[in-house]
Amino acid sequence: MARDPRISPQRHQRSTPLISWRLVCFMWLQKLAYLLGQIWRLIESCFNWLRRQQRPVVVFENGKQVEMGKQIAEGGFSFVFEARDVSSSGPFNYALKRVVCPDPELVQSCRREAQVHRAVQHPNLMPLLGIVFQQNSCFMLFPCVPTSLRDEISQRNLLQLDPTRQVRPFSQAHILSIFVQLVEGVSAMHQAGWVHRDIKVENVLMADSKQPILMDFGSARPLTVQLRTRQDVLQLVEEAASHT
Repeated sequence: MARDPRISPQRHQRSTPLISWRLVCFMWLQKLAYLLGQIWRLIESCFNWLRRQQRPVVVFENGKQVEMGKQIAEGGFSFVFEARDVSSSGPFNYALKRVVCPDPELVQSCRREAQVHRAVQHPNLMPLLGIVFQQNSCFMLFPCVPTSLRDEISQRNLLQLDPTRQVRPFSQAHILSIFVQLVEGVSAMHQAGWVHRDIKVENVLMADSKQPILMDFGSARPLTVQLRTRQDVLQLVEEAASHT
């Protein structure tokens, strides 16, 4: 077979080292990219470790440990923070409630609230995952449910005039379903011997758009109370007035 006269032997010999050099450079660039990726992951792990060292860790009576995140709510003597398991690097999926207890009455109130949670478990009542007292504070751990019934109602009312939105005001059947579930939760409390005394849309969380969860048992009291003295009656009237 005749050789193409346009290709000289010298040109063919020079092209082989050039191809080899490009291949070597490409392989080195691949190794460098892999090394830089490893270094970045190491730096990211170090930053995550430092952030964890700076976050307070709460250890509960049942042995559960969570790290505290940013504050998400506040009211009276209580503050609510997002939290997650110490061993987790995922999202914050707990609500950590801290109650400042400067006097024995608040300590007793927190113990009573925990007692109510332990007395009744129901799908429509907020479960208590842990409690501990530390340095004049009570920490209580709950599942994080960020949306309340008040938020859901407000959002649906704002969007009802927009025909392009899929969210609509509650249907009658949906409202009845929410109401029935709340009644079942309250009934479970009553059967356990407790009354909530502070039911409002702000204290109803929506795990999804269909399941309401009643929370905040800080105002709960025994279902039946013996009134033996005039002072007992006045105290009951005062407590009732504070929740109306």
